[in-house]
Amino acid sequence: MGKVQKHNTITILFVGYSVLLTFLFLAAACSLVTSTPTANQPTLTTPIPPKEPTTAYPGTDSLGAISSLPPIADIVEMVTPAVTSIVVEITYRGAFGRQLQNFSSGSGVLFDKRGYIITNNHVVDDATRIVVVLFDGRRLEAQLVGADTITDLAVIKIPEDDLPTPATFGDSTNLRVGDWVIAIGNALNLPGGPTVTVGVVSALDRFIPYESSPTLRDLIQTDAAINPGNSGGPLLSLQGEVIGINTAVFRGATTNEDAQGIGFAVSSDTTKDVATQLVENGRVVWPWMGISAEDMTSIKATEMGLPITGGALVSSVHNDGPAQKSGMEVNDIILAIDGEQVSNVKDIQRLLRRQYKVGQETSIRVIRGPDTQTVEITLGEMPRD
Repeated sequence: MGKVQKHNTITILFVGYSVLLTFLFLAAACSLVTSTPTANQPTLTTPIPPKEPTTAYPGTDSLGAISSLPPIADIVEMVTPAVTSIVVEITYRGAFGRQLQNFSSGSGVLFDKRGYIITNNHVVDDATRIVVVLFDGRRLEAQLVGADTITDLAVIKIPEDDLPTPATFGDSTNLRVGDWVIAIGNALNLPGGPTVTVGVVSALDRFIPYESSPTLRDLIQTDAAINPGNSGGPLLSLQGEVIGINTAVFRGATTNEDAQGIGFAVSSDTTKDVATQLVENGRVVWPWMGISAEDMTSIKATEMGLPITGGALVSSVHNDGPAQKSGMEVNDIILAIDGEQVSNVKDIQRLLRRQYKVGQETSIRVIRGPDTQTVEITLGEMPRD
């Protein structure tokens, strides 16, 4: 399940919620499983001159004023049947070797009529039993198909028997900061069905570094309220498409530093790739160069006296990895892969995951000192530990 990590006085919590019988096991985005049940408005005296006609966005008039709210209820009604509650049982050894059980809950999204559900890895990690509760109240035993710790995603499967219409996944690459989004999930395991919250896309391409686990990348930041139990639930566009899987929230480390409305979802762009591999292979295989890198910012370029505006600076080269075997060095600046320009680390990750396979040869153009060189790398498989 999820772990609490602190970075720069900010506490990062996965949005699943779990309690041991004797002490708090984690503060993640799973939910505790229980059995409990006007003043007058001023008027304008001087009319505003009309603006030139413009193309209005949906929900606005020609002046850009909001003329109607988004059709939230219609979208929720359409997608909610595909949103599931996931209850997990974890068996562990307590004092004096006694075998005890811990129960937690999260959310999931049915994405395939054969019974495949996407959720977070931290929701089902170490589970000895997984039970899916459908929107109509049915409780079905689920099997773990596969999980990927690097993206914190997992696929489980329930029996293919009169299931709801699966959710549709959209293209998160088309998102813009400020777009409306809807979060649905099993918040706090409240009775009566999923909880719905509404917000906007606050930022794109976020990443969360962890001290003891892989860095989560390609995250959508939103101010739609995400609460314990929302883990694995969908973040929706106004077209009713899943554009993210809700995963984590920020909480202030002290009462004076509370962070409000900062939640994160794994983008549908990443989710679709991972889900496909998990269904087909039971695991995810990512091509790997064997380096750690950071974005080449304008400040770094200025410090190094380089007339460039992008690229990725190699910060370390893994021992016996593909890059080391090919002669790549620390402080090399990656500019292109097989002629396709890269502006940052995300570009490298995107290219490797979408266009390359393990064992494939690549030509990497780098700046090394005052010179530009080409390094030939045969891609390996990314380690999972």
